[in-house]
Parts: sequence; structure tokens; C-alpha cells
Amino acid sequence: MEPTRSQDEETFWRRFVLPEEDRQCPWDGIGYRWFRSPNVVAIEQYRHQLKMKDHPDHGGNEAA
Repeated sequence: MEPTRSQDEETFWRRFVLPEEDRQCPWDGIGYRWFRSPNVVAIEQYRHQLKMKDHPDHGGNEAA
């Protein structure tokens, strides 16, 4: 799991890193990224949520 960032860290990195909507090249999967739009969920975060939901140890779909 990725460590959480403080608000100051987020502010710092947003000064130096372009949001995904403004980038000209695709993300290579390494490093910091952010989205200007508040309703965007990174696909990695979405997939992680699905994996946790389906995992039996986390209250997901348990086999009977």
C-alpha cells in the first residue's frame, strides 16, 4: 500500500508536476501524478478496491 501524503506534500508536488489532463505523453507507471478534476479515480486505486472487495479475508464474495 502506498503511504499517504500530507497536505503540505501534496501542495509541494502539484507545483512541479503537471496534472494528467495537461500531459502530452502517457504515464509510465512510475512517480507522482494527480488530476485537476476532483471526480477522477486512478485506475490502480479502482482495481485495488475491486481486489479488496473480492478477497475473502476482507468481507468480499466468500465461497459457501
